[in-house]
Amino acid sequence: MIVDSTPSVARSDFPQTPRRVDADVGFLDALGPAFRTENIVGSTAAYINSQPTLSEIHASPSVNVWDQIAGTEYEPYFENFLDAETMIEVGAVKARIDRENSDRRMLQEAGISGFAAQMLAGVADVPSLVPFGALAGGVRTGTTVGRLALSTAGVAGTEAATVEAVLQSQQETRTAEESAFAIGGSVILGGILGGAAGIALSRSAEGKEAFQATSKAIEAELREPAAAGADVPIRPELTDFALPTRAAERVRGLPVSGLSYTDRFAKAQSPKARQYGDALIANEYAYSGTDRLGMEPSVERVVDVENDRYQAVIAKTFREDFKTFASSGGTLSRREFSERVAAAMRRGDADPEHEAISQTAQRLRQSVVDPLKDEAIRMGKLPEDVRPTTAASYLTRMWDQNRIVARSREFQDRLSAKFSGDMSRADPTLSADEVDTYARVAAEDVFHQLVDADSPLDGMRVTVKARGPLKERTLNVADVDFEDFLINDAEFVMNRYSRIMTAEVELTRRFGRADMKDQIGEIRSEYDALRDAAKTEKDRKAIHDEGQRVIRSFEAARDMVRGTYLAKERASRPYRAMQMAMTYNYIRALGDVVRSSLPDVFKITMANGIAPVARDALLPMMRDLKGFRVSQKKAAEAAGIAEVLLNNRLMRIADITDPYARRGRAEETLSWMGSKSGLLSGMLHWNQFLKESVVYLANARMLRMAENGLATRDQRMLQRLKITSANWEKIKGQLAAHATKIDGIVDPGLEHWPADIRRIYSAALRGEADTVIVTPGIGDKMPLIEEYWFLKPAMQFKSFALASHRKTMMVGLQEDQARFIQNALLMSSMGMFVYWLKALSYDGEPSDNPGTWLAEGVDRSGVVPLVMEMNNIAESLGAPGTYYLLALMTGDDDPERASRYQVRNTSSALAGPTAGALENAAMLARGALTGEFGSGEVTAGRRLLPFGNHPGVKEFLNLWAVPEIKEAIE
Repeated sequence: MIVDSTPSVARSDFPQTPRRVDADVGFLDALGPAFRTENIVGSTAAYINSQPTLSEIHASPSVNVWDQIAGTEYEPYFENFLDAETMIEVGAVKARIDRENSDRRMLQEAGISGFAAQMLAGVADVPSLVPFGALAGGVRTGTTVGRLALSTAGVAGTEAATVEAVLQSQQETRTAEESAFAIGGSVILGGILGGAAGIALSRSAEGKEAFQATSKAIEAELREPAAAGADVPIRPELTDFALPTRAAERVRGLPVSGLSYTDRFAKAQSPKARQYGDALIANEYAYSGTDRLGMEPSVERVVDVENDRYQAVIAKTFREDFKTFASSGGTLSRREFSERVAAAMRRGDADPEHEAISQTAQRLRQSVVDPLKDEAIRMGKLPEDVRPTTAASYLTRMWDQNRIVARSREFQDRLSAKFSGDMSRADPTLSADEVDTYARVAAEDVFHQLVDADSPLDGMRVTVKARGPLKERTLNVADVDFEDFLINDAEFVMNRYSRIMTAEVELTRRFGRADMKDQIGEIRSEYDALRDAAKTEKDRKAIHDEGQRVIRSFEAARDMVRGTYLAKERASRPYRAMQMAMTYNYIRALGDVVRSSLPDVFKITMANGIAPVARDALLPMMRDLKGFRVSQKKAAEAAGIAEVLLNNRLMRIADITDPYARRGRAEETLSWMGSKSGLLSGMLHWNQFLKESVVYLANARMLRMAENGLATRDQRMLQRLKITSANWEKIKGQLAAHATKIDGIVDPGLEHWPADIRRIYSAALRGEADTVIVTPGIGDKMPLIEEYWFLKPAMQFKSFALASHRKTMMVGLQEDQARFIQNALLMSSMGMFVYWLKALSYDGEPSDNPGTWLAEGVDRSGVVPLVMEMNNIAESLGAPGTYYLLALMTGDDDPERASRYQVRNTSSALAGPTAGALENAAMLARGALTGEFGSGEVTAGRRLLPFGNHPGVKEFLNLWAVPEIKEAIE
């Protein structure tokens, strides 16, 4: 049952009877309604006046919203009541609807006087003075009439959009169509004030038609009821993968939207490819066939939750236990401590010298090894009677391939000796020469299997392939006898073990076997049928080529989930050198990401709405900060979110994640520096806080949806998270049985849920966190770059734009377009603030051109990242783009390019940060060799400094050290 501790003291409701409107309404009578309807100050005052106090809300009884409005004149406004939970809140919404309808009738009755009052209310609004400022500035600077018209029209439109965003959030009956007309009208008025009345008016008619069409489409889509469910068909159809809005379909259809693995599957002509692609890797599409096909959160999403949960336990255990060990007088290093833990786990979880090491081994077995082993047994990945036969207790055996290669002769000799003894006991009739020959052949066979293994999982399943008495026998050697050829870093081994087993178990649970052989066969057969049905040779070839690409991408995505993709290439020296360079780029370039990520705050309001964020998060946090933080952390743990410990988001943005990486000392040093980089930048804690907030609000929203019913945007969110109607009913039942809400703090009680529903719900929470706070996944990778891995440095950091395109823009277009537009404006405003902060850190003055500010705001907001990334690259080549055109239209004869690209050299802008680093290094080397060391060389050296962009360090270098060095050199 849902427990709500809010007192249920009765209180008289807000008045709900509409005020009478007299037939004879004059100008003065219309002023009040006009200012409440069209003016930010008047609307805000009316909204605040209509809001009940916290004490009144606490004293009011909880109600079922639908029961209060069903069959009344308020039923068409059902979505407006979804945030109301008590009788007094319902009454407040009703009162606002009544007042707003009454105001509109009064303005209509007033006729021309009402129109004049509305005009006065709009012109008297503070933001409306902005176009007049642009007009005055243009007159003073002698700007041409055409340019001035465009300037004032653009600024007026931006101002009107900002005003409408506020009014939309405060008024219950304001429609998207009204906002569209208001924005369009402001653009027209701005153009008139700029001196091009005829041109502006002629253009505005078309603009007004566009606004009408767009707003009607938005209204229709927001009000559109969900389609009735149907029986789940045996075979998927292409129509099952339709998106809920025409805008989302159009954007998905663009060529640029087909660059990723997700979109390659989503655009496949094979319905099976779409279905299995959706089940394998995460996407953000709200498919119409979610119920028909019985969709669930993807394997990738479930593996992310389970693996990160285990890896957080591993990281926390080693960190806390080593700290305890060191504080009690232990003298081992962190690496030595980990190696002693591995030795203990192979010897009955006991260390002969240190009880703390024994306790660590026991904790890891209880919290990680045994739960994963039990799940693997349940899925048939291990036999039910599995037990260690080669050690006193079980620690997954992972061979050190580098050491085996370096000491190959010794390794084979020791294996041969072991095999000789086994064969002599198995068959005493064999001669010594026969035993020696068979043993050496078997040892060589095992050696090549271990060296050629694509993943540690292959090394765990070695059998003797060579002909002879040991053929097909599992390699059964004592761990302690070959311990010097094993990986003995327990923390590293445990992380690998977690990554391997979570992926293998979930792939087997979903598809029957981890290699997905049956599903790939179905896709191939479906493409064969499509090819045979094609009418022309050209069509048959096109279908064949597409099928090859899709199957190749499918196998690649499967291997990425398992962590085995390009395993041999990843072990090569060139690939490892490339990864080191990319890690170095991350350390030197991503130090100031917290400032750049400030607009992410408004992605939370974009997903939930401003009022729900205030009610469900800010108010409970102010009432009980400690309890709120506990609930936040529980939600994050359920979703496997551990950014402070694992640094997942930054690693994925930098594209330097590799679960089975083989590392030397230099790589380990860079990896350590990378972990410190994220910590020093503050980004680890910032990401953790943002994602904790998202999953907490998702819990609150789910509980509200369970109580009050589903609006259209809620249904689309469930489709996006791959929660079917049947699973939603199960989730509702669990929320009703176990959820609690105390002083506004929500806890779904997941620890009491059945495992299957908890898995789906936790994966959905993780999906919401990684979508709202954009975290690239497998689906956001580009097949071309992954296949030709040497191109990866050129695309480093740019794949984030592709991920953000779908996770921000596509989600907004699918679910709540009005909310998307409102928060896009807020994000753009925050983007302008980030631009100002960045300018200060470089000792530069922000531009005084409003067009540049607008372009910077949109660019840094992350609303249309893919578009702006391509625009910035084009502008760096000298082509006119958004910055150039907006600045030119607002009076700048020498427009600046994007500030994000001004600090990059040409190589970095075009070919990625590694090429930029090489260019900077070449410049430094040339200066050192020639003795000509000037300001350019100083700038190049500045760009190469590790940690050079971290807060404090960046300001020290840019504002003092670099200018002083340049001045001294000159």
